[in-house]
Amino acid sequence: MTDVAGRATSFSYDANDRCISMTVPGGGAATYSYDSDGHLTQSVDLAGNTSTFTYNADHAMTSLSTGGKTTTFSYDESGGWKHVSSIVDALGHTTGYSANDSGLVTITEPGGGTMKYGSSDGKTTTVTNQLGVAVSTTAYNDDGLPSSVTFADGSKISYEYDSRGNVTRQTGPTGAVSQFTYDSDDNLTLMIDPMGKSWNYAYDSNGNLISETTPLGRATTYTRDAKGLITRTTLPDGAKTDFTYDAKGNMISETDPTGKATTYGYDAQGLEMTSITNPRAYTASFQYDANRRVTKTTFPDGNSISYGYDCCALSTVTDQAGNTTTTGRNALLWVTSETDAMGNTTTMTYDADGKGTSLTTPLQRTATLGYDAAHRLTSSTAPGGKTASYGYNDRNYLALVTDENGKATAMSYDAEGRLLSVTDPLNKTTRTLTRDALGRISTFTNARGQIVSYEYDDDGRVTQKKHEGSAVATYSYTTNGYLSSVNDSWGTTSMSYDAAGRVTQIDYPTGKSLGLAYDDGGNIASLSYPGGLTATYSYDNLNRLTRVDFGGEFISFAYDAVWNLTGETRSNDVTSTYTADANHRLTSLKSSKGTSTIISQTCTRDKDGRITSESGVRPLAPDLQATSVSATYNAANELITMGSSSYTYDDDGNLTAISGSRSFSATYDPENRPTSITLGGTARAYLYNGLGRRVRIQSGGNTRNLHHDHLGRLLFETNASGQLSAVYIYAGDLLVAQGDGSGNYLFPLRDKSGSTLALADESGTVVAAYAYGPYGAVAGKSGDVTTPFTYVGAFGVMDEGDDLYFMTNRYYDAVSGRFLQRDPIGFESKQTNLYAYVANNPINLIDPSGTMGPWGDMGPEERPPLSPKAQYQYTFTVSFMDNFCHQYVENLNNPNPYSPFYLTDKALTYVSPGYSLFSASLKFCAGEYWDGFVTALGAIGWKNAGRYISAWSDTTYFLSWLYFREPIDIPNVRYPNPSLTIDMGVFQMPYEKPMR
Repeated sequence: MTDVAGRATSFSYDANDRCISMTVPGGGAATYSYDSDGHLTQSVDLAGNTSTFTYNADHAMTSLSTGGKTTTFSYDESGGWKHVSSIVDALGHTTGYSANDSGLVTITEPGGGTMKYGSSDGKTTTVTNQLGVAVSTTAYNDDGLPSSVTFADGSKISYEYDSRGNVTRQTGPTGAVSQFTYDSDDNLTLMIDPMGKSWNYAYDSNGNLISETTPLGRATTYTRDAKGLITRTTLPDGAKTDFTYDAKGNMISETDPTGKATTYGYDAQGLEMTSITNPRAYTASFQYDANRRVTKTTFPDGNSISYGYDCCALSTVTDQAGNTTTTGRNALLWVTSETDAMGNTTTMTYDADGKGTSLTTPLQRTATLGYDAAHRLTSSTAPGGKTASYGYNDRNYLALVTDENGKATAMSYDAEGRLLSVTDPLNKTTRTLTRDALGRISTFTNARGQIVSYEYDDDGRVTQKKHEGSAVATYSYTTNGYLSSVNDSWGTTSMSYDAAGRVTQIDYPTGKSLGLAYDDGGNIASLSYPGGLTATYSYDNLNRLTRVDFGGEFISFAYDAVWNLTGETRSNDVTSTYTADANHRLTSLKSSKGTSTIISQTCTRDKDGRITSESGVRPLAPDLQATSVSATYNAANELITMGSSSYTYDDDGNLTAISGSRSFSATYDPENRPTSITLGGTARAYLYNGLGRRVRIQSGGNTRNLHHDHLGRLLFETNASGQLSAVYIYAGDLLVAQGDGSGNYLFPLRDKSGSTLALADESGTVVAAYAYGPYGAVAGKSGDVTTPFTYVGAFGVMDEGDDLYFMTNRYYDAVSGRFLQRDPIGFESKQTNLYAYVANNPINLIDPSGTMGPWGDMGPEERPPLSPKAQYQYTFTVSFMDNFCHQYVENLNNPNPYSPFYLTDKALTYVSPGYSLFSASLKFCAGEYWDGFVTALGAIGWKNAGRYISAWSDTTYFLSWLYFREPIDIPNVRYPNPSLTIDMGVFQMPYEKPMR
């Protein structure tokens, strides 16, 4: 058999015309054996793995075995037809199936729960879950097509069809109506959304999508060759991306709108991608085993990552330095253990239904999860024994979270499952939402009754935000949909872009501008500041930042084979060195000038990765006094008293006053952001722009205008007169230098947490030193010069004075070790105490964004802050999943810009065919805990990528999750999908796949 690309697959047959072998392109062969009845009894795959099959007298398969893992099948004839009555999996778990004469099918799960499916005329009509709740009832029209689906809470989706069975009208549970029109080939040509806006689609004679037009008339077109492959994508403004293909239909090049090309190589058969060459002409290559599983990735520097497999799944990963991690599995391939590169093993257990029930760290500390009969998570218990519990509504949406102290927070939803309100343990509704027909937030009302409202254009983009009915921000967009300007209380901020959609200039309301240029790989090559300063960036063949030059100064970076940062050299002759263990966790750092040590820090860790001791040299010893203080809290975890001080909050849980020796007062806007704070006798006023960034600070008669780039980094400041007063130089997200606007620069020298311990001037002289308590309270300072970036300052945390810090999304008080406001992302922070700073574990964790709870914060790209990479370089996580939904991450610590896997830097999460847990952007599957934990956090911020990190505190972590919903016969509208665009950072891979 020869396919259209000319690849030949050959088959051999025995005398009875049964296929006994198949030889695939390239020469690999699979073989097949049969018994005298013609049953397939054995198959040997391309890698030599053997599967065996047995049958009963009725010729029904009774067992299937692969790699010693056997599944058995039994049958009966209940319900008037022969069917499988039970399946016993390789662990001995039994799933039972029965049917009665009325068509009711009952599935008895291994754990004892039962699912019941009622049917009529061969179509599912009812689904009843393990709790006896009828979760859905489906009605059908005369043509046998679903006309409505009614859910347990009474909400309903209804459908209308044309004569060809295409959905023409869909009415959702909230009454929102979508309408659809098709051409004679059943291609969707018009969709009218619930807001009455029209989306148009056009096709060629072969039914391939060639254009899509938004309600505002913005058209994207697709040019195709004779085979229907997309050769050009043209955006609404005319920007073109071109694709070429080989004779086998594989894409071999992509050229972006600026003319930069990425090329791809394949094996002789054109079946596997063997290389990627980026626009900078650096190539990565890939090797595969006989079953076409990746066995080796070789990077442009010659180092490689290797993968080992057993019959059915990945078992080992060996990194560029030869460090190996090992995955243990049970007979169902559920991960039961992870052994890291240092020999530490974390184990997992599951119930009979495959839900994760426990995780035990290398030091034998165990966390457990509990479930109800419907497989919903009902409790999580941390190793310290504290338990949080969870309740649900009839639609399985999380409706109640009860913390470790028995205090409950309630959530309500609309019929579509979209959040409508949150009520705290004090019975205050802190969030009330209204939504338009598309489910977009129309208004947000806080507990103080203040309303934030949003308006949208016909293409669904936010155009205006209002506070209490008055506009506070308006937004404009380019033809391609990029944000072009924001007009707010600060003035108008405008952005310009190149043909590839990258920001090239930002104009600020102060009259200042920032210019950006990029190299061929999309890395930021230079930043042009006001006043003539230009910072230039250099990269190696792995797109790692190697040097930043600015104002006659520089800082350069060195890395080891696994991309850990190992050294920094500065123009003032101050050097810093970093070492990490085999798990990529910081073990020591040292900053020195010549033979003189300025800072040294050595960390000892236990097997769970927790820091147990630190030693070294500091430029200034902390002045710490042994003190004891008592505190009280209310049901909402608000601090009420601490020592002799009393704390007062508004209805939204924002700290408004502290009485006593440390006097504090604050006011907040409707979005719970402080507009004024008075602390230590100093009054501060704050202004935020339409992007949510803090842009002005006024205090003591001084004004500071804060100018951020599109990535949220504070790059420079101006005073009330518009004069440049400060500039900040970054390596990726890491602050590496600061200037006074007049050409004088200081270099911050940091500890493991990214806290500034010293400032060195251009000659390498230490001109200021800082010391901190465990939670960041200043415990000493010397020198006359200052920096706004002290505690965790390397990652953008700003010092407000008086032990108050601004952490991007919230303000943090180091005296109490708590935030002033509740976490704006709520329970997504993975903890039930929404005021706590890093789960009360500041020795091991940081949270510079103020939103990531006990997991720390690795920035928007989930990468180590200290791996200095300029933004827009489009590096990404190399990760993939095997057939059993286990995601592997090659090196999340250092995202890899060379991968054959169709996944993105956000680690695309697929929904498994069963219960799934999610955290951050990492996939959990079958109870696996990819916690994305930040282990050594801080200055080096090493992240143990793709490992089961065993670093639990005695605070229960709230887990977010997604539940598997039972299969229901619900029609789907087929939306046109021109090229399921997988953004791999260095290219976009278009391929045809219907989106349903």
